[in-house]
Amino acid sequence: KWDDNSTEKNYQYTVPAANVILTAIFEPAEYNVITGVNVDGRGTVTPGGLKTFDTSFEITATPAEGYEFKGWSNGVGVDQNPYTYIVQAVNDTVIKAIFEPRNFNVNGVAEDPSMGSVTPSKQPCAYKGTCILTAVPNPGYKFKAWKDNGVSVAEREFTLEVADDTTLTAIFEPAEYTVNAGVQEGSGTVTGSGLYTYQTMAHLQATPGTGYQFSKWSNGYGDAQYDFVVTKDTTINAIFVP
Repeated sequence: KWDDNSTEKNYQYTVPAANVILTAIFEPAEYNVITGVNVDGRGTVTPGGLKTFDTSFEITATPAEGYEFKGWSNGVGVDQNPYTYIVQAVNDTVIKAIFEPRNFNVNGVAEDPSMGSVTPSKQPCAYKGTCILTAVPNPGYKFKAWKDNGVSVAEREFTLEVADDTTLTAIFEPAEYTVNAGVQEGSGTVTGSGLYTYQTMAHLQATPGTGYQFSKWSNGYGDAQYDFVVTKDTTINAIFVP
């Protein structure tokens, strides 16, 4: 304004009969500094407002759970939080805090590594993102369940939403195989067919019928009592001859 309280920038002044001194009075302008976040819900930031030119104010970014502060939208780095902003722009300014999901470690382990493994065994996953772990049984074993903080999950491929560092344990158990034993030729009976757990012993017994004698098994084994370790589904037959 002028020192006679006139606020007109272009001031038309009527010159009096005497000498006069007019003084223009200036003051700093105010500009609106708008603060915010890059994605709603990821954190909060100190509210902005009208700020006087060439003054400073402090802006603080506070991430929500599961997120981390990564910097400011005007290029100022993560190391400046709180950020002391000096009002130098000659117009309104928008400054946003940038938050990104934190990465957490998801680990997969086998309760008994001799029975199987987990793929991948370790991976970084973003907060509220999904990670997939696959239980891979070794030959002769099968997947039973995942153990996750006391909760049992039966699917071999486990998809989880990440909220923290997590370790999942895959439980494996020996597989069961079928042993089918019968008569290929001649007359007689065979016992011992059934389900057997991996690496347990199957016991087969061939008993010839009247007028016959045991010759051999279909795989060439020659004793009527046949004991073997089960490692797969097996079909074997007894051969009887007159």
